[in-house]
Amino acid sequence: MRISVRTRPTKRGLEPCSICLGRTRLRVARVLACHELPEQRCYEVDVFDGRCFVIHHGLPGNVWELEAVYGERQRRDTAQTQRRAAAFPAQSDMRQLCFGALGLVLRKIRKAMRSSLTVPATQA
Repeated sequence: MRISVRTRPTKRGLEPCSICLGRTRLRVARVLACHELPEQRCYEVDVFDGRCFVIHHGLPGNVWELEAVYGERQRRDTAQTQRRAAAFPAQSDMRQLCFGALGLVLRKIRKAMRSSLTVPATQA
């Protein structure tokens, strides 16, 4: 799909600063990745509403094309997020650990309370 893109000059060349889809103008929050291919560049950009766009810039004709749009949830599965997940236990595992430890503590407290409530039989 052809789109209109405004650019700004940077050290790496021209980078997109806003994307125009019909009458809607979306400002680019940051450029996540830039891949240079023969006669074209591929940008992955983050816009301020939380979505991620993959756009291609054809260098010979100065043609911009929309390749893909990802919502916020889909974009979270990046390599960085996967590395963090591998470094720390998953939330569900943490919940199981916490509730398991809590259950163990509660069982010990109940057992101590039962033993303190029992009255030894008095010898007559």
